[in-house]
Amino acid sequence: MIKVSNAVKYYKDGEKKIAALSEVSLTVGNNELVVILGPSGSGKSTLINVMSALDRCDMGKIEYDGTVITDLPDRKMTRFRRDNVGFIFQEYYLLPDLTVENNIRMGASLAKNTDYGEIISMLDLDQLMKRMPYQLSGGQQQRVAIARALAKKPQVLFCDEPTGALDEATGKQVLSLLQDYQRKNNIAIVMVTHNQGIAAMASKVVRMNSGRIISEEINQNIADAADVRWA
Repeated sequence: MIKVSNAVKYYKDGEKKIAALSEVSLTVGNNELVVILGPSGSGKSTLINVMSALDRCDMGKIEYDGTVITDLPDRKMTRFRRDNVGFIFQEYYLLPDLTVENNIRMGASLAKNTDYGEIISMLDLDQLMKRMPYQLSGGQQQRVAIARALAKKPQVLFCDEPTGALDEATGKQVLSLLQDYQRKNNIAIVMVTHNQGIAAMASKVVRMNSGRIISEEINQNIADAADVRWA
């Protein structure tokens, strides 16, 4: 379980301090799919950055199964992130000089994982392994980015606008792949999106504005990703 307690994060804007997070508290269960919604500048991405140990909060506490990661020195924080957390972003961040196979292998090597063939098959990448990123469509590149993240065998997968650059058909395919993997492997997924329709596939829906959580809702009727309303 991830537990965020009274997280505060400031950014400097000239001589002023802007509160990107204002005493935010949130829990994420070990097998939950949590969707965080809100307008641009509401603090969504900042929240998952501090939750995932990509960044530090200025005040507050973040725990993973009782381990307070906000107390860890930088080296241990980096190791924690490497061993426990996966990332998928709107920008695919594939290494342009590596093949699909080597991009995925790079993620797997961080976890010393040599058994990731099922992930490649699940994402229908078998025929693309020798291609370079520039030879792929946007949807194919996103599937490679997902494979690289899952090959790390993360306990928690953080997704920042993973369908933001995709059309509806490709976006729903990507969401279906994530939902299917999450259900089969009981990992936690925390997803930031502007797309209100994606909330239907979440077990928990969190809405943010002005650096605060303004509502938190348990979804009693979780939809299949293929059936979400695209907005």
